[in-house]
Amino acid sequence: MSHRLRWQDHVVTSSMVIEHTSVQSGESLLLVRQVVDGFWDYVSRPIPFSRHRTRIVPETSERAEMRYDELSIPHFGKFQAIRIPQYGIWVGLRFRSTRIDALGRWQDAAGGHHPSEDWVSMLGQEDPVENTGLSVKRHISCCIARECNLDLATAYRVLWHFLETVAQVFVHGRQKISFFRRGVMYPYGVDNPQASTRYRFRCYASYRDKLKAGA
Repeated sequence: MSHRLRWQDHVVTSSMVIEHTSVQSGESLLLVRQVVDGFWDYVSRPIPFSRHRTRIVPETSERAEMRYDELSIPHFGKFQAIRIPQYGIWVGLRFRSTRIDALGRWQDAAGGHHPSEDWVSMLGQEDPVENTGLSVKRHISCCIARECNLDLATAYRVLWHFLETVAQVFVHGRQKISFFRRGVMYPYGVDNPQASTRYRFRCYASYRDKLKAGA
């Protein structure tokens, strides 16, 4: 673990996560920040070919209809970007992690194995962002690489280490994760023996305002 990412800390900050990801990936803090920002852009504002599953959930007659664009990331969790089609605005972001007991078993089975980057060299000449056959993590990497003008293999490696770092905090199950200007991921169900502990996400008001503005 990075010396700044300690299990005794009550709150893990985004800067701690970024520093640890930088150490694990061997890339600069600046590049890691670019990838992390690109990740949040991806999950909060669905784009074409993003592999989101969209469903319309009607509210009561007194409220506008809400649309939930869902993105499931294996061995991590599910994001829901919330939109009001009537007004064409995004109004929030939800998250529920994979159960932390399942995450722990998967991490034990993986044994610290790092995924291969060979798939990058196998891509054809077409824009990889439009390749709907890619896994979710690979597709996110393609979008980040294009938007941030980064090497694709590098973007994938950094994204993988970022998600692994956050998942490690999930498995520990006690710490909040504060993401600068976005919100807090927090454990839910820790003290309830009948419930499965997961992490959820609470948006900061300023981040909801940013989503509404389409910034």
